[in-house]
Amino acid sequence: MPRGKGKEWIHVMIIELRDGTQQHKLECKYCKHVFLAGASRIREHFLHINPTRGVAKCTADESILQFVLDEMGAIDAQNKAAVTAAAAAEHRRLDRSTAADACTSLAPAKKQRTLSVCGGAVSRLG
Repeated sequence: MPRGKGKEWIHVMIIELRDGTQQHKLECKYCKHVFLAGASRIREHFLHINPTRGVAKCTADESILQFVLDEMGAIDAQNKAAVTAAAAAEHRRLDRSTAADACTSLAPAKKQRTLSVCGGAVSRLG
C-alpha cells in the first residue's frame, strides 16, 4: 500500500499529473518556479543541500520561507535517520549471517559424535 504524500507537498501546486511515475509538474507557491519533481526534489528546491541535482533554489524572501525551511530540514533529518537505522539493521543482519556461515564451515569434515558450540548454541553433530 503506498504511503500518503508528505508535508512538502503543501508548499507546491500540482500543475500536471504524470501517471505511472513519481514525478509531476509542480509550481512553488512562493517563487512560482515550475519544475518536474517528486518529494525529494521539492525538499531540494527549498533546502538546496545538493546543488548538483539540477533543482533551482527557491528565490522567495527568507523571512517568508523560514517556517518552510525549518519544516523541510526536519523532514530531511528524519529521512536520513530512517536510512541510517535501516543500514545499521542490514549491517547487523549481514554480521549474523556471516558469523553463521563461518560457524558451519568450522564443523568437522567426518561425521563424529561431538558437541559443537558455535554462536552460543550447543548442538549434537553426527
